[in-house]
Amino acid sequence: MNDPAYWSGKMTPELTVTARVQILCFALNSVTSAWGFPLIAKEFEKEWELQNRLFTLMVYGLLDAVREYRSRINGIRIEAKKINSLSCLFYLDVFSKHISNLAHFLEMFSVDEALLISELRNQRCHGRWTEMMSEKRTTLYVENGELRKLILKAATYNERFVKILKSNPDDALSPLRKRFIHRRTYFWVYDRIFNLPEFREQFTKDLMQHSSFKAPTAIFMDRKLPGPSDKGVIGGQPYLSLFELAPKDTAPRN
Repeated sequence: MNDPAYWSGKMTPELTVTARVQILCFALNSVTSAWGFPLIAKEFEKEWELQNRLFTLMVYGLLDAVREYRSRINGIRIEAKKINSLSCLFYLDVFSKHISNLAHFLEMFSVDEALLISELRNQRCHGRWTEMMSEKRTTLYVENGELRKLILKAATYNERFVKILKSNPDDALSPLRKRFIHRRTYFWVYDRIFNLPEFREQFTKDLMQHSSFKAPTAIFMDRKLPGPSDKGVIGGQPYLSLFELAPKDTAPRN
């Protein structure tokens, strides 16, 4: 950290942009770190009702991240260009592709499945009662790599939900949860990379280079981050499912 302002506590345009780029990495990673482990740990394999509840929280949080991050990245990119922060622009491109991989991953759920997940999540979160009592209901889902919104009148929405929920909630959610944890994607590979302490340390140092930035020093950032249409492996490591990230002694059997 060569910038004296970093240590003085004074917020400069450079520090402001740096902090906003850091949040892009850390905030999304907090969602996966908080809810991911119980979905794949052997200790929770008999707690399928709890797993299903956490699954709805996680999927909803990831869909919301796709919605929020794309607009946020575009806004930060404008500010980074104003101060010629080459380092921040580099990592904004990295996180933009990371979000694209996430969107492609979440496209596994149809609009009806997304509605089911969203509704059951809202029923269990008291903070969503305003949405549940509104005249129109909104469902986020991904189609062709883009986030979409399904907006229905409350009565139509409720009728559709009842038709989708043909059994009890956990019987409906368990197959979706298992699909979620077993689907392979580059998203999980880089999600775990972004969680590594050695990545975060060098990532922060890279960001502070701004206009003097030449090349990234953070782990795995010296290669192109694969996008949804890319095939192959990353440094000998194939893309992964969440299930495959479980420690061998804690991985569930399903």
